[in-house]
Amino acid sequence: MDPSSELSTSWQVATAIAAALIGAHDRIPGRRDERLRRFGVWKINPATGEAGVLALLGMALHLTAVDAGAAGPREARRAIESTTLTAAASLLQTRPSHDLLAGVPATTGTPGAPLIRLLIHSAESPAELALARLSLATRRLLLTLADGRPPRALTIREVLA
Repeated sequence: MDPSSELSTSWQVATAIAAALIGAHDRIPGRRDERLRRFGVWKINPATGEAGVLALLGMALHLTAVDAGAAGPREARRAIESTTLTAAASLLQTRPSHDLLAGVPATTGTPGAPLIRLLIHSAESPAELALARLSLATRRLLLTLADGRPPRALTIREVLA
């Protein structure tokens, strides 16, 4: 999905931008292979891990729009694109995981979203570990995009430009 097109919901905007960020990350030689190897070490099916990272990043970006009080897709896009990569990565570490579900539609059309919902609502330690690992993979992805850039905070808009 093209992140520059006008989309109908802030969730769609967030997941389109998440997919674009993952694509930008995966253009860095070896980064996607490294992420897939890490999933293997963690005993996470690579397809499941990829879907989980997309959903988790989409939820984090959507939460930035919710926090900004975005009233629609255009406002959501502005709020998300003005967020720095480090702020988005920090959100995944500092906010309670259930916050990620704020405003996310019950049916999202994003394959990994039900998995993330299940992991967040589960009280089982294997689910907590899987969620922590997916969150770590997502934070690494964002911070890798920021690596080697100017010392000031790099925004999502700048990465996607």
